[in-house]
Amino acid sequence: MDKKMILALVLSIIVLIGWQILIVEPQFEEHQRQLAQSQAAEAANMPAAEEVPMANIPSTTLPATPSAVPMEMAATMAADEFVVFETDGARLTFSLAGAAVTSIQLTEHLADGTGGELVEMLHPRQAAFTTLVAGHLSSMNLERQRFEVVGRSADAIAFQTILPDGAILQKTYHFPRLSEMKIQYRVEGESASGLLSTITTLPSAVITNVKTDTFSYAGMVHKTLDSGLQKVGSYEDVKAIQDIPNAQFAGTMDKFFLLAFLPQQGEVFRIFPGNTVQAGGLITSIDRDVIVFYGPKEKSLLQRYAGLEMDKSIDYGWFGFIAAPLMSLIHWFYALTGNYGVAIILLTVVIKIVFFPLTHKSYKAMKKISKLQPEMKKLREKFKNDPQKMNAAVMELYKTNKANPMSGCLPILVQIPVFFALYQSLLNAIELRHAPFALWIQDLSAADPYYITPVIMGATMFLQQKLTPSAMDPTQQKIMLALPVVFTFLFFGFPAGLILYWIVNNVLSIAQQYYINKKAD
Repeated sequence: MDKKMILALVLSIIVLIGWQILIVEPQFEEHQRQLAQSQAAEAANMPAAEEVPMANIPSTTLPATPSAVPMEMAATMAADEFVVFETDGARLTFSLAGAAVTSIQLTEHLADGTGGELVEMLHPRQAAFTTLVAGHLSSMNLERQRFEVVGRSADAIAFQTILPDGAILQKTYHFPRLSEMKIQYRVEGESASGLLSTITTLPSAVITNVKTDTFSYAGMVHKTLDSGLQKVGSYEDVKAIQDIPNAQFAGTMDKFFLLAFLPQQGEVFRIFPGNTVQAGGLITSIDRDVIVFYGPKEKSLLQRYAGLEMDKSIDYGWFGFIAAPLMSLIHWFYALTGNYGVAIILLTVVIKIVFFPLTHKSYKAMKKISKLQPEMKKLREKFKNDPQKMNAAVMELYKTNKANPMSGCLPILVQIPVFFALYQSLLNAIELRHAPFALWIQDLSAADPYYITPVIMGATMFLQQKLTPSAMDPTQQKIMLALPVVFTFLFFGFPAGLILYWIVNNVLSIAQQYYINKKAD
């Protein structure tokens, strides 16, 4: 391969990794800091009014923004003001103020670095599923309205309240299957016919349950039929109401978990400006169920919603069309072996076999070019004052010996999309979260706690470079030999599953290069 191309590829990888560490991580930390500040400001300026501003929506009147009430009253509520409800895969805590959800703990998932605590999806004082009701002429925020439990079963819990006009509102949470809930509203009384619509709200973010994570998005998202996954980004940038019709799903997520509405036809997802506590809401008719997904972004769960493309919430990057099949293959190997580390090793072997003809051609081309180094050195000395003649002489040397520098480069370029697709797959696969491999590697999604695997990766990378023929001059070769040290330090924070892939790939490449070097021409 041409030395300039090698340097360009290496520098591109270093820039990519450096950008993640030096740019993404500070931005993520700044976002978390701004979120904490905005929560404190909203709590300090909590409005007392029950009535909220109104905005025209076809067939009804709905508030332009809910009041910024972060369940402040919860701090002084007694223990019996909260109700704990356990369902398949989750433990939810409800507040009798608004019949809202103040806690969603996933009983099958442990939070990172918390000594065995369960994953918690909601920030403190950021309740989900507060309700606003609206009629033709008025609207009401029920966030501080007191409800009572009026019914409870294995898969449902019902709350009820009496509205100021005497109507009785019942709000029932159904849990038909794992990670899904349906919120049902029913109104009785003489004034019931006047209530036409509801907004059920969500906060701007779930808790980020990934320790030392620097590579993933956390915040509000929405996906419509005619667009890809849209990320809201910094919530402080939301300056006006945004209505999202025809959403397939809309809500908030982090790297591994999703809390989202699954709107039905005609329902609208609204993003409210300047309110991180109640940042978004689903506008529905009061007689229609609100469908919600809450839980891990496991493909088996997401794909049961046919046509909603919820697997788009898994960030596979630009090469998602390659990453998805690779993850399916990992799942298949896991079904055979019961170990995701072994599944990664087997996938690496398969990829190496698929690309064996290309890499073999590349290594042979580099070996042939390296043998021409003495002749090339003579040509450089001979034409050192005439670059044009030197280039012409080098090309003629290549032609005479049937050596093509690009033949060593193109096979590697073809593999780059696969490398980045696998990189994104292993980085964002919740299946690897807390999945053990062997010995000290007990979480393939987390960094090696003892930094052993990054050191092994660097050592195999160094050995591979020593075995690979090079057309570089001695100075450039010394620079390249320093790269394994750089990559070792860069990979200290990378998931163990990703480094495992890299180690296995290096070992297989070393074996292949050793075979080529020993094989007679």
